[in-house]
Amino acid sequence: MKKLLTLLLITVLILCSCTPTGKPENTSDRMYGLGMAALEIVDDYLDGKRNLEVTYDDFQIKADEISQHQVVSTYTNDSNILREAVLLSYELFNTKSTIRYQDAPEELKATDLDVLEQRNRLAESLGEKAR
Repeated sequence: MKKLLTLLLITVLILCSCTPTGKPENTSDRMYGLGMAALEIVDDYLDGKRNLEVTYDDFQIKADEISQHQVVSTYTNDSNILREAVLLSYELFNTKSTIRYQDAPEELKATDLDVLEQRNRLAESLGEKAR
């Protein structure tokens, strides 16, 4: 009986350590939800499920909601999510502009790789995996 309980306890501990942690500490439910919705929009773009124009427009709506969310000192990670979402919005805009203005200087051109890198920063602030 003791061995069975020990085995059961070990199994539960292993399973608990493998499950995703969910919302990071010091993150409000609202900001976490908005951040995850924004991340999903960009993931769909990177997976080829939506074009850049639609992605940019939809992401801007989420970014506006995120920036309107009042960051409270108890939720210190909310400001990280806000910063990363704003920077991701900037990368999407740069990528969109690069496609539109092919003759832009090389150092100003943005690519999907730039979007991916900033997407991963947002994901990190949400406790999600990088791609």
